[in-house]
Amino acid sequence: MNTSEKKSKRISVRLSASESHQLCENAKLVGMKPSSFMRAAVLAIKIPAPISDRKLMLQLAKIGGNLNQCSRKLNIIGAVDEMLLNAINDAINEVHEVHSMFKK
Repeated sequence: MNTSEKKSKRISVRLSASESHQLCENAKLVGMKPSSFMRAAVLAIKIPAPISDRKLMLQLAKIGGNLNQCSRKLNIIGAVDEMLLNAINDAINEVHEVHSMFKK
């Protein structure tokens, strides 16, 4: 598919009020216009994750980075001090907290 190609053809689709509402809500969740969302769905183009999922993934990536830093320090010093153990436990608790928010 050529994305720079001018979109000159129009296709009309009839939807019920609830279908139209659902289409608009789904498009809004991923930051797309309804027409772009439908085009992506019909042409099997990957639709981005909902914005809230992207924020969650960003949070989890930051937490993962913190855990990796802790892990590197463990490998360097060869022992676990209480401060490091607390940092790891805090990061793990934060992952659990974010995960529980995602499940809601």
